[in-house]
Amino acid sequence: MMPSYHMNRISSVFFIAFLIIHLYFLMNIMLAVVYEAFTRIEKDKFRKLLLHRRKACRLAFALLVTQKTPTKISFKHFEGLMQYYKPGATRLETYLMFKTLDTNRSGYLTLNEFYDIYEVCEFKWESKNTTEWFADIDNKWLKTFCRLVYRLVAHKWFDISVYAMIAISAVYQLIEAIVRSSSIDSYHLKLELIYATPLSLIFVSLYGLEACLKLIGFGLIQYFRRGWNRFDFAITCL
Repeated sequence: MMPSYHMNRISSVFFIAFLIIHLYFLMNIMLAVVYEAFTRIEKDKFRKLLLHRRKACRLAFALLVTQKTPTKISFKHFEGLMQYYKPGATRLETYLMFKTLDTNRSGYLTLNEFYDIYEVCEFKWESKNTTEWFADIDNKWLKTFCRLVYRLVAHKWFDISVYAMIAISAVYQLIEAIVRSSSIDSYHLKLELIYATPLSLIFVSLYGLEACLKLIGFGLIQYFRRGWNRFDFAITCL
């Protein structure tokens, strides 16, 4: 490029035009072809997988029907299938999957309903408590206190405040690490440690207070049922 530009400056126009045509035109065409081929391959894979699943459903359906109900599957036979297909599922989970598939509420599964078994088997079931754990407490003042704490921890601004506290703590620890690494004088380092220790205790106390409030509001079982709460509690204890 440079020798040609030295001989004739108009050659730079050819260089710029080459870059525009090559990078923005030919490259886009190549990317479009690659994307179209990739999309076609993915569609074929999805179509084959879907057809394979539907064929498997038809074969399983033919084995589960009886002469009395040749077009429908009862819960008894569906439960027997789940013992082999998903042995870790409980009887309640199997019943919930059956009721989810039974969109017609007939008590039986047709072939069209049975086609969705793969998606339904991936569901995660969790019980939803209609009453709080402290509903059976006889002490009126204690029940009122627990209800107020529950409303506090269930409010969206409580989680926002916790996230803000975590962000402030992370920024503080970052600043503290930078200051300590830049402090060579032992006197200044001791002075920083004197002020840093109370702030660290404050953050740890706030984390502990958050865990205690959630334990009071949600209850022991509901609190530890969530993975994030278990992780948060373990980090706070450490």
